[in-house]
Amino acid sequence: MTELNDVKVIKRKIDFSFLKNIHSLFYYVLFLILIGIGFFAFALFRQSFTIPLGGDYTQQYVAFHYNFYDDWWTFFTTGKFVLWDHNTFLGADNITSNTYYGLFSPFLLPILFFPRSWIPQLMAIMMIARMVVGGLFFRLYLKHFKISETSARVFSIAYAFCGWMAYYLWFNNFFEVLTFLPLVLLGIEKVLTKEKPTLLIVALFLFGISNYFFLITISFYGVAYALFRFFQRIKLNTAKENLAILGWGILAFAIGIMLGFFILLPNYLNAMQAPRAEDATYLASLKEAWEIKDYEQLKFLILEFWGNNNNSEPATYRQLYPFLSFLFPTISGRYVNLIPLKNFENISGSIFTFTPTIMLFFVGV
Repeated sequence: MTELNDVKVIKRKIDFSFLKNIHSLFYYVLFLILIGIGFFAFALFRQSFTIPLGGDYTQQYVAFHYNFYDDWWTFFTTGKFVLWDHNTFLGADNITSNTYYGLFSPFLLPILFFPRSWIPQLMAIMMIARMVVGGLFFRLYLKHFKISETSARVFSIAYAFCGWMAYYLWFNNFFEVLTFLPLVLLGIEKVLTKEKPTLLIVALFLFGISNYFFLITISFYGVAYALFRFFQRIKLNTAKENLAILGWGILAFAIGIMLGFFILLPNYLNAMQAPRAEDATYLASLKEAWEIKDYEQLKFLILEFWGNNNNSEPATYRQLYPFLSFLFPTISGRYVNLIPLKNFENISGSIFTFTPTIMLFFVGV
């Protein structure tokens, strides 16, 4: 009788009134999920609920997820983590070869608890999940500034399904950038308002285990953002409080990055020995041209070299890229929709990526 009464008490405590409120956060999450499904609807409903993007996605990421699945279940069943993975030709260091592709991504974890044959479908679901979670985190970031709930929700949708995400669809591991960036920014804001640095530490750690490649970029720009906001708010605190904020900020960045050092350090050491790094002589070429005062070569390296990447033929119509990309949004870094390019064109790709960012930067300042 007592147990029955306890069950009744629990039922009374569970409040389902949010189901009657169409404006509740529950329905907003459902709306984000529906947008995500609609975003990929053509592929989902024609390709057995998968998103078989070309290039790296199908040639690398899908195959790697099968490998990750096997490696993690080897760990779960034997207690031994696979450090040298023999599934890759003669074998490869699992940390330095596979962490870039999402071996430790939090969004890999749900996939591990479903049948192996479902991996392509689960990757599609996790792709949508990353967008939804990123949108929810961005809402929290906007709410920190006392922005209205309606505005926060609208701009969170814009963030979750932004052009940057669409541009990098086939790079599955880039999605974590969209997901965890708002947490880093919110963590910085909490440090600036004299709250605990826990969120910033956790956010940087999540970046480190999900995508160490972008952790480096986010750390640099995160510090720049933190300093910008610090000097904006400097008059709101005493000198002692400002010193404490700086100290906690430095400590939080250091701890967050160090927590992911078991991934970051091996990958850094490995990258320095990779042929790509050894052949990357651009900075050395710039330095040499400057020292010998070869200004023509310097001009070529800065203004023309990157526009002629992979021996593609020089394009004389680059001034049209921004105009065309705004009228007809790009779907790839390889070409503009209205102008055929034979190979990857760095100048066009960089314009697609950075022009909106630069515009928003000046508007923001």
